[in-house]
Amino acid sequence: MRLNYQIHVNRKFRDLNPLVAGEAAPPPGHTVGPSRDWVPYIHYVRSGKGKLWVEGIEYDVHAGQIFLIRPGELATYTADEKDPWVYQWIGFDGLLADSFEQLPTVIDIPANTIRPLGELMALNEEVEFHLASELFLLHAKLIAPRKELRSYVRLAKDYIHASYMHKLTTESIAKYLGLNRSYLSEIFIRESGMTVRSYIAEVRFGEAKRLLALGYPIKETAMLCGYDDPAQFSKAFKQRCGESPKSWQSRYETRNNDHTVNSEA
Repeated sequence: MRLNYQIHVNRKFRDLNPLVAGEAAPPPGHTVGPSRDWVPYIHYVRSGKGKLWVEGIEYDVHAGQIFLIRPGELATYTADEKDPWVYQWIGFDGLLADSFEQLPTVIDIPANTIRPLGELMALNEEVEFHLASELFLLHAKLIAPRKELRSYVRLAKDYIHASYMHKLTTESIAKYLGLNRSYLSEIFIRESGMTVRSYIAEVRFGEAKRLLALGYPIKETAMLCGYDDPAQFSKAFKQRCGESPKSWQSRYETRNNDHTVNSEA
């Protein structure tokens, strides 16, 4: 295995274009940076571990992970004192380069996803094509699935907005999308930062406030927002909004009347 070297390439590939790549087996405690680069860099840790600081945030990184340094980010990374890492890196540009910036800074990746750079060099072929293929493989494994997740979550949200007045559960939404309930729950939280149930409540009570502001009776508002029992609706509304529907409607009417008087004055 060749270590502690780098190569510079630039075939000006359109989508993902390798610019620089290298391998390193630094001594314990060896530090790189602080520095900034103006293209994205991906580092893959083959063995050992170390620490990474990006814009002041600290990350522990170990074998089997990649860490991403985005353009313009101030980064420093240091090999562990007892188990220093061996890693390789690649800097690149291209039309798809920006899509990597949506990824977390540190990511676990499947074993053997990235081949050793020394192995690619030993093929005695134009290494730029092999490096580009590694980037496309990472794109396929890390970015394309996230687009799929966002698509499912977007469909789930669209379905909730269209059906909030009916009985809705995570189970029924997952069934509509052809997904496992647990899988939908997991990706919804990951992409939205809230549970499916919380999002349903957010949509329902947002609509409830709109209807109450228009003067709809509480019983009718409850039915239009998916509640058969007005008392249950009122209890849920108070828990989420901090006051009863009647109180909220009265305060809204008071504010509206005051605004009307002030406008006429």
